[in-house]
Amino acid sequence: MNNTKIVLCLAATIVSTFLLHNLWGVNYLISLGGTIGLFLTIPLCVQILRKESEQNPLTIFLWSMLDSVAAGSIYLEGGNYIQAVCLSASGLIVVTCILKTDGLKKWIKRWSEFETLVSLLVVFCITVWVSSGNVMAALASISALMIASIPQTLDTIKKPDTTPTIIYIGYTVSNFLATLGGNEISIVEIGYPFSGFLICVVITYFSIRKKQLAAFFVWWSAYYFSFWKKVIKIV
Repeated sequence: MNNTKIVLCLAATIVSTFLLHNLWGVNYLISLGGTIGLFLTIPLCVQILRKESEQNPLTIFLWSMLDSVAAGSIYLEGGNYIQAVCLSASGLIVVTCILKTDGLKKWIKRWSEFETLVSLLVVFCITVWVSSGNVMAALASISALMIASIPQTLDTIKKPDTTPTIIYIGYTVSNFLATLGGNEISIVEIGYPFSGFLICVVITYFSIRKKQLAAFFVWWSAYYFSFWKKVIKIV
C-alpha cells in the first residue's frame, strides 16, 4: 500500500472512532480497537489478492460465525460487543477475497475432521445461546473461538513467511485496546477481546519465529520470568 492509502485508512479509522463514540456512546478505547480491527481488512485483502499472504478461509469463516454468536449474546447482555461485530464483518470480507483468489475447490480439499468439529462447535454455541442464555453463549463461543484458531496457528507454524506479521500485530493491538476499554473484568466485557489478544499473540510469535525478532521475544520472556522468580523468592 502506498502512503496515500495508508493515510486514508488512518483517517477513516479516526473518523469511525469518533462516530462510534459520539453516535452510540462507545468509549474511545473500544471504538479505536474495533475500527483498527475492521480497517486492517484492507491491507490484508490487498496481500491476499496479490498472493503475498496465505490465510486459511475455513478458519476465518468459522471465526466469523463464532464472532457473530459472541457479538449477539454479548450485545443482548449489555456488554462489550463492538470488537466482535467488527471482526465478524472483517472475517467475511477476507474470506470473500481468498475465495476470489484461490476458488473454493482448493480449500474444500483441505477440509478435515477438525473443521467438522469446529462447525459442530458453532452449532453447539447457538444451541447453548438458545437454551442457557447470553452469558453461557458468550463463554461457549469464546472457548470455541480459541479452538477454531488452531488451523491458522498450525498453518503459521508450517509456513511462517506466508503470515502477515504486521497485520497480526495490528490485530493484537486492536484486541488489547478493546480489552482495556472494558468496564469491568467479566466474560461479557473483556472475555472476547482478551481471548482474541491471546490468539493474535500466539500467531504473531510463530510468524516471526524464523526472524531475528523472535530472538528478542525469547530473551524478553526469559528475563520476565527470571525477574518474577527472584521477586517470589524475596517475598
